[in-house]
Amino acid sequence: MSHTIAILTTTSFSIFTIAFFGIAGFVAGFLLRVAVNAKQKKNLLKLEDEMLNNHSRILLLEKKISNLERENSELSKYTPRKVKLKVS
Repeated sequence: MSHTIAILTTTSFSIFTIAFFGIAGFVAGFLLRVAVNAKQKKNLLKLEDEMLNNHSRILLLEKKISNLERENSELSKYTPRKVKLKVS
């Protein structure tokens, strides 16, 4: 009878050990995946910020170009014509 208890104790210990390492592995994998997702999200947000900054810079440059073109067209309306002098 003592041999049966010893075998059951050893077997149950190994089952609990396997279950413990299985749960520990699951938790470690879950935490690793959460960390990878957080890093990817951080990189994605960084890239989105960079894109927004680039687009805002492009819009500012386009605004400057349109303002300069408008000023140029206004100035071209008022440029004096060359007057030819007649010699008598």
